[in-house]
Amino acid sequence: MSQPFPWLEPLLKEKQLSRKELQAALTQSTRTSQPLEKVLVESGRLTREAYLQALSTATQIPSMDVREARIHYSTAQIVPQSMARRFNLLCVGREAGRIVVAMMDPQDTFALEYVRMRTGQEIDPRGAYMPDLMAAMDRAYSVTVDHITAETPSSPATRQTAEEPEAPRFVVASPESAKRGRQMEMLWRDLAATQSTRVIPLGLTTPGRGVLPADADEAQALRAMVEIGAELAATLDSERLIARILQICLDLTHSEACSLILIGEGGNDLYFKGSIGARAEEVRQVRFPFDEHSVAGYSIKHRKSMRINDVDVDPRHNKDVDKAVDFRTRSLLAVPVLWQGEPLGVLEAVNKLENRRFTETDQKYLELLSSQAAVALSNSVLVGRLQNFFHEAVDLLVDILESADGISRSHLVEVARFASEMGRYLHLSEPEMERLTYASLLHDLGKTRVENPEDPAHALLGGEILSRFRIFADIAPIVRHHHERFDGTGFPEGLQGEQIPRLARILALAETWVEELAQVDLEERPKQMDSIRSRFHSWFDPDLRQAFEYATEVLRQGAARSTGTPDHLGALLTSVQQEPPRDALD
Repeated sequence: MSQPFPWLEPLLKEKQLSRKELQAALTQSTRTSQPLEKVLVESGRLTREAYLQALSTATQIPSMDVREARIHYSTAQIVPQSMARRFNLLCVGREAGRIVVAMMDPQDTFALEYVRMRTGQEIDPRGAYMPDLMAAMDRAYSVTVDHITAETPSSPATRQTAEEPEAPRFVVASPESAKRGRQMEMLWRDLAATQSTRVIPLGLTTPGRGVLPADADEAQALRAMVEIGAELAATLDSERLIARILQICLDLTHSEACSLILIGEGGNDLYFKGSIGARAEEVRQVRFPFDEHSVAGYSIKHRKSMRINDVDVDPRHNKDVDKAVDFRTRSLLAVPVLWQGEPLGVLEAVNKLENRRFTETDQKYLELLSSQAAVALSNSVLVGRLQNFFHEAVDLLVDILESADGISRSHLVEVARFASEMGRYLHLSEPEMERLTYASLLHDLGKTRVENPEDPAHALLGGEILSRFRIFADIAPIVRHHHERFDGTGFPEGLQGEQIPRLARILALAETWVEELAQVDLEERPKQMDSIRSRFHSWFDPDLRQAFEYATEVLRQGAARSTGTPDHLGALLTSVQQEPPRDALD
């Protein structure tokens, strides 16, 4: 029997589900439009644990019971609510610099890639039972407690009883303390959201490799620091920037290890945002109080560089960190990282190599690096906020379009999904993939300006709307020309062949595939597919033929994994009814 739902195969094979039980559940699912797995579990024919195990076996991706997860509120908010509900997923945790996402379909590569583009973080998927996932999403996006569990109320009326006291905020000292305090909290938050910097073991580093020669004179040092500042200013990706700052710190100070320690979002503790050298991986897990009982805390609170060549005789050295990571600190150089006079954190160089002592020159170089790092980090945060604004704007526009008359709620995502699969086959660059995805999601924007949704003028209007905004300038031509035809008979300009932007040619084919197949029954789809194939050279770029065939197969397999799709349920029910009984299934 051909399985539209791969997780059924392990259940049938292990005799955890009989053919008779499956047929009854399929009939009920088709009649009630409920997901098949929900019918099986709620009817008692299948346990939740058995379903999750079967899903994991079929996909080779771990599954999880989200009812047992303790989900931090801020972690769930990494993925915006509209996106979570659009793709049936929830961010449930962080592990080793990645975010863990519970999903209805953990093999949904488009959803995974879109979330990665949106959040800038790599994704570690987990399979989940759909009803539990929906309930967890309701709680995650309707309450403001620190953590949610299965007992957390989702009703706004009971929300107050679930709230925990807000932790006291650290208010920095300045004439405009309230305003500046809010600015610093935003900066701490945005830096904290940066994907954790990869740590580099000591054996892979090259201390003193030539960033600044040990015998450099003042003029050479000045030139080197200017070049370093220019390099950091040009690095706008926060993750790469932090990694580069740490490597330069290691090279400048000839140390065993270097770390960037930042103030926690609440302003009450310190954590290692990035580390390079000995015990780098372990130290990243450590947090310690933001007070004067540590060199880092003292340096930040007093805006003062600290050069300690024998930490054993200095009471400000916090030995708890050494104990936590099984490391011995002998000497330490700490320089506060200040932005507009207020602290972000501290740069630390640990253990001068060859048992030597940190010098005044080391301190001067690290202070210069710290000032350059502060500017570069704040710039990278501003760029990140602009990127976040772009993503939020796209999500908002998609929400508006999905509620508009004449646009199917799933149409935009399905077009983007198909176009992205074609782009993946064609090995488009990452920027091209992002432009294609966002153009696909917004290609019907012009329909909000026309009376008849079938009016091809919507392409021209959509392109004009997007072209008014600089952040959408790259995708406006794709939307404008997605109704052009390869033979020059399209709209709005009758462009021909390669005159049509390549990404617009891909979008045109993807939209046709989604629109035409949505209008025919399952048994009529092969005929409709042949109709699309016959229009290569006329409507569509013939060079996209192989990409089209690849995407149709990938999407066919993806649709087979979906739950509750009437066509697949009907096909599976027919198959089960027609298949002769077998001992293996009974």
